[in-house]
Amino acid sequence: MVASLLLLLSNYIVAAFHSPSSLHTSTSTRTRTIASYKRNSSTQEFQRSLLLVLRTSLSSTSASSGDLKDVEYTLIKDINLIPSEIWDNCLPKSTRDGNTIATPFLEHSFLSALEASECVSPQRGWLPRHLQIQIKGKLSAFVPLYIKSHSMGEFIFDDEWSDFAKQKGISYYPKLLVGVPFSPVTCQKILFEPAFRQGMDEERVRDFRLFVGKILQSIVKDNHLSSAHINFVTDEEARDLAGDIANTKDNKSILQSVVHKFTNKDYIRKTTLQYHWFNNNTKSGDADDVGGYKKYTSFDDYLNCFKSKKRITIKRERRSITEQNVRLDAIVGKNIRQYPGLVERMYEIYKSTVDKMFWGRLYFTQNFFEMLVESDFVENLVFMCARFNGTDADEENGVIVAQDVFAGTVNVVKDGVFYGRYWGCLPDYDIKNLHFEVCYWSAIEYCIGNGLDKMEPGAGGGGEYHSYYLNAFTRHLFSFHQVSCLNVLVPSYLIRISIK
Repeated sequence: MVASLLLLLSNYIVAAFHSPSSLHTSTSTRTRTIASYKRNSSTQEFQRSLLLVLRTSLSSTSASSGDLKDVEYTLIKDINLIPSEIWDNCLPKSTRDGNTIATPFLEHSFLSALEASECVSPQRGWLPRHLQIQIKGKLSAFVPLYIKSHSMGEFIFDDEWSDFAKQKGISYYPKLLVGVPFSPVTCQKILFEPAFRQGMDEERVRDFRLFVGKILQSIVKDNHLSSAHINFVTDEEARDLAGDIANTKDNKSILQSVVHKFTNKDYIRKTTLQYHWFNNNTKSGDADDVGGYKKYTSFDDYLNCFKSKKRITIKRERRSITEQNVRLDAIVGKNIRQYPGLVERMYEIYKSTVDKMFWGRLYFTQNFFEMLVESDFVENLVFMCARFNGTDADEENGVIVAQDVFAGTVNVVKDGVFYGRYWGCLPDYDIKNLHFEVCYWSAIEYCIGNGLDKMEPGAGGGGEYHSYYLNAFTRHLFSFHQVSCLNVLVPSYLIRISIK
């Protein structure tokens, strides 16, 4: 049954690139879309303008049997051509058990701001081509999809692959990416339409996800792209795409078995790590009403989980911030709009830190920040703002002057998860322990005070420093790669780096 369903789906694909005038593409015409694709970067392989010839064959189809008679997929070049209510309705809803998290980074308002501000654009190496799948003329799923001329802003690093391809005279770019730009966050990437998903059991969900993988391979082949990449998928999607990894300490046998099964035609799995902080008081021994640990009641309650030496160190570091006359304010949601110039100041702070880093990449524009604040997405924003005490005469009334803020973070909070993002500090302010206070201690204290479930600091950091201070848990992150241009060479590479 499973095999016949996949065969049926494979035989009745209609591929169509989206026309600006309609969300539906006629199956009686043949079209060719040529997009100008330019990348300006002295450090990347692409030094010249690219012309991507995106070819599409359209034809009428029918099926004589089976319950999926017509399958059509459309590549949509602008997220704003999809009504926000239709896209957002397909986003997963959070569940209390934490198995499903509704990430804000896939919300229409976030993706729209990225494209409208041209942070995501052909000129910056991102060509949006969001995948819409219809069955029998009805919407079934969306997939956030981009054609890339580089690998920046993905946080799944494949520079070794592109360098190796270049050495062999193989074009690694352009490539196909399923993911969220500039956001290393795990979330479902195949977004089911709720009514379509409701009637499917686990087996059919898995079959559909495998079928989407086949669609991506078809797009790669038909448009002469090098490869398809699906980044930061959920555990469930990882299992459906590549099966479970055996619980064994023999890493070599694990990787070899995975590579043996998923080479050439299918996807290979790459596993990376992040540190996430969870609001679980494991020392209390008390369970909450859904079977998990109770949350911390205060920051001191959290510190009680550490040994005495660690507690003393943390308290001393935090006390040093107060002794330097620095205070931190959390500006939340629509309250951000109350302070003139605050968005501009936070962007200035963010940009100043990116500019001074050798490896810094200025992914965002001030216009992007302003669009987020002006949209409904503002409800998800939390600005952590550092300033000196007594810098404003009206401070007792809660007034914050934007120019007094000299460091901070622009964070995103949604459904119990605090996503730490976009740290910055102006060059003339050398405040000891400030970075860790703003990015971690104050963030954790905010999570505890507001009953949030966890904090995801992002892709940076790791190692002993984080595990020592954050009392965090490691999180395995999965991505999948179908690198046609390198064939079986990439699986061999994955075995080598995983064993090291």
